[in-house]
Amino acid sequence: MTSTDTHVVAHQVRRLDVPLPQPYDEAVHRYEQLVPAADTARFEQLANWDAVRELAAINAPHGFMIYWKADVTATMAGSPSGWKCAEYLMGNHTIAERMFHYDPASMLYAPLRTVIYADAEERTHLAVDQPSTLFSSYGNPAIAEVGQHLDRLLADLFTAMGATPPAELEPGIRERLIGCWRLVGYSVTAAEGGETDRPLGNNPLGTILYTPDGYMSAQLARPGPYEDDQEPDAYSIAYSGPYDVDEQARTVAHQVQVSVIPSWLGTTQIRRVQFREPGMLVLSSSEPRPGDGVMTTTTISWSRQPPR
Repeated sequence: MTSTDTHVVAHQVRRLDVPLPQPYDEAVHRYEQLVPAADTARFEQLANWDAVRELAAINAPHGFMIYWKADVTATMAGSPSGWKCAEYLMGNHTIAERMFHYDPASMLYAPLRTVIYADAEERTHLAVDQPSTLFSSYGNPAIAEVGQHLDRLLADLFTAMGATPPAELEPGIRERLIGCWRLVGYSVTAAEGGETDRPLGNNPLGTILYTPDGYMSAQLARPGPYEDDQEPDAYSIAYSGPYDVDEQARTVAHQVQVSVIPSWLGTTQIRRVQFREPGMLVLSSSEPRPGDGVMTTTTISWSRQPPR
C-alpha cells in the first residue's frame, strides 16, 4: 500500500452495556469519584515522562481519568428527548502512549468514550466499547495487549461501581500468549528458602513463539563462550511442538516433538502462566531436583516483542 492509498479496515467491536446499582445521579457522582478529571494544567508543567507517569498514578487511582464530559441531558434541553445521559472521554495517556509508540492512528480510540444513562424504567447503565475489540484491529500484538490491559482496568472499574463485570472483559490465556517473547530471566530456586541458581547466567538469550494455530517453539541459551561444543544441552534448551492451554488451571502444556534434550522427546512440559504486568510473561514449573529429590521451582521470565 502506498501513502496515497486509502486503508480500509473492517473489524468487529463489542459494545458493553452494564446495569449499575445506583440511581442515575448517584451513579454519575460515583463514576466521577472513581474516574477523576485529568489535571491537565499540572501535567503540562512536568519536565519529563517519568514525572508524568508518577502524576498519572496519583490522578488515576483506578487507571482512568476524564478528559472531557458532556451533560447530554442539558444539551438536549427543550427537545422532545428527555433522557438522563452523560457522556465522557475516559482514558490514561501514559497507557495510551504504549500504543501511540507503535501507531499514532490507534489514538482514534483513546481516550475511550463512555456513556451513563437512565432507561425508560429509570434503571442506570454504563455503556462503553470493549477496548480489546477496538485495539486488536491494528494487527499489532503490542497494541492488542494494551487493549487487553484496558479490559481488565474496565472490569475493576465496574466492580468498584458495584456492578458485575462482563465475562468478556477477561481475555483467555491462549489469546494473550500468541506472539514472540524475548527471554529476560531464568532461575531455579530450591524449596524452603533454598538458594537461587541461574544456570543460563544473569543475561540469558532466547525467544519463545506461540502461533494462533496452536504451535510453539522455544530457544534458550547461556551466552558464550562455551566449554564443550559437543554438549549443547549443557548451555541451551531448544524444543518445539503443539501447545494446549488450560484456562481454569492457568497452565500451558508444551507437547515436545523436537528437542535438543533427548529425554524431553514425546513428553509434555507443563508451565504455570502469569502475566505480572503488560508485556511481561512468567512461566514456571516445580519438580524434584535430580540426586537429592529437593523440590525446585524454575521461573522463566519473558518480554513481549513487537512485530516486524
